Amino acid sequence: MEVQVLSTAPYAQHILPIWKVFLFQSSRRRKSVLCTIQIRFGLIYFGLEFVVLQFSTDMIAGTGGKRMNIPDYFLRRPALRDEDFVHFERLYRLMTEQEGTPELTYDLSAPKWMFLSWLCETKNIVLHGSANPAIAEFEPRQSNDVNEFGNRRAVYAASDGIWPIYFAIVDRERVTSLLNGCFRIPDDEDGGYAYYYYFSVDQDALPHFPWKNGMIYLLPRDSFEQQAPIEFDGTRVEMTQWASPVAVRPIAKLAVEPDDFPFLCQVEGHDPALVAERAKRDPDGFPWRTP
Repeated sequence: MEVQVLSTAPYAQHILPIWKVFLFQSSRRRKSVLCTIQIRFGLIYFGLEFVVLQFSTDMIAGTGGKRMNIPDYFLRRPALRDEDFVHFERLYRLMTEQEGTPELTYDLSAPKWMFLSWLCETKNIVLHGSANPAIAEFEPRQSNDVNEFGNRRAVYAASDGIWPIYFAIVDRERVTSLLNGCFRIPDDEDGGYAYYYYFSVDQDALPHFPWKNGMIYLLPRDSFEQQAPIEFDGTRVEMTQWASPVAVRPIAKLAVEPDDFPFLCQVEGHDPALVAERAKRDPDGFPWRTP
């Protein structure tokens, strides 16, 4: 099996490579193949805006199945509601009629993450979450990364409505370690995509409600390039990270609170030192709940 060192996270000051292996079984061929998809996470200490999630594939012999087996500690995004779309469209149109970088007044009944997800899926927009409520322009920053996509001077953003909220609301004065990821795969049930997440912070901070208000910035997607997907036997695994080589001015922003994060009560806690030890001893043991 070939193991690759993939991307680290932009703006991170210290990163520990972490890997997770889960199984994808294909029955498209007469002789089925078992494929391992290795997900590289980053265990992050201190400054970070977005964590990178990348995949590599390696084929080994195995027996048949029909679909990707997602471990239950990955959280699946609830479906968006069709009846909300007309209200989202109205708010979007009001936004585009304003000059500068308006802060949206959100009075819809649908959760904010649904509106943000709808924007990413239907408009030429990507999102950036930050605790700083007054960013007028995002300047490219050089990240230290062994992967070509992440090792560039760029502005980074995400095409997902939940992941950026996590980074906008985490209290960096209380949290010293973040462990998380986001990806999407085709959903055969409705013809769209299924989004999956994992969120954890250091266990010492978790009991003390390490969250604060933050801001989601809506960025025009024109100058951004999406991280390349992985294709295997007709299945497309997409990353939700994008990068722009030039400065980007937000077209709008939306304030968020901890209650706007739909997985707030499902964020797990980890011991950074113990995770580091277990990850070094067993790189495939994510999320290292047991020795």
